[in-house]
Amino acid sequence: PPGGLVFASFVQRWKLNPIMWAPWTNALRRVPRSVLWLLQHPLDASDPPPPEGFALSALLRAELGGGVHSRRLVVMGRQPLEWHVRRTGLADLIVDTWPYTAHTTLADAVWRDGAPWLALGASEDRMDSLLSSACLASAGALPLVTHSLRGFEDMAVALSGTPIR
Repeated sequence: PPGGLVFASFVQRWKLNPIMWAPWTNALRRVPRSVLWLLQHPLDASDPPPPEGFALSALLRAELGGGVHSRRLVVMGRQPLEWHVRRTGLADLIVDTWPYTAHTTLADAVWRDGAPWLALGASEDRMDSLLSSACLASAGALPLVTHSLRGFEDMAVALSGTPIR
């Protein structure tokens, strides 16, 4: 949006969950004129089911509460790989998911100078929870790894140029 900020998450839809939805929507609420880009993914038989109690379609149909309207969620269509990787650089801040973090898109974005990437490095000794923070650390971007949900939200707001309250 003109004069606004673009948060983005280009992970597969099954990685979206209520754990990260709260800090994302709180950051949207705290950063005026911000939007969240999500990647459209058709679910097929090979996709794991979404976490119980979480339906992206319901969130897109309804106002999210606290002044965050569903029109601030922009579902991006699928694109060829080269375009997809390039558009990570069009966002202002990529916000990761947890406990299942980004993998390939993160690596592509980090090594091709995409947008800054914010990850939650909460304690979890599973490879799929640690990959984002490990990739960011190897790229020298460890300050973009937070260790709590509130820290994640505050860092997203701080990186947007909006004062933390």
